[in-house]
Amino acid sequence: MKFLPPVKKPPPEPLDMRSASAWAAIIGAVIEAERIRTGKEKVDSSCISDSIAPTERSDVNK
Repeated sequence: MKFLPPVKKPPPEPLDMRSASAWAAIIGAVIEAERIRTGKEKVDSSCISDSIAPTERSDVNK
């Protein structure tokens, strides 16, 4: 089993989960993790699930 390399530094600022750039960064990280896990350059989009749990924060669920 392959493991992800350690994170070298934290992100410069907290991600705003309502922004498209935050979702792009998360999806890019998931795809890269799947590439590392499978050892394949091309990965299937099924590694990205739509089953993300809803947040409990009231400011996000408006």
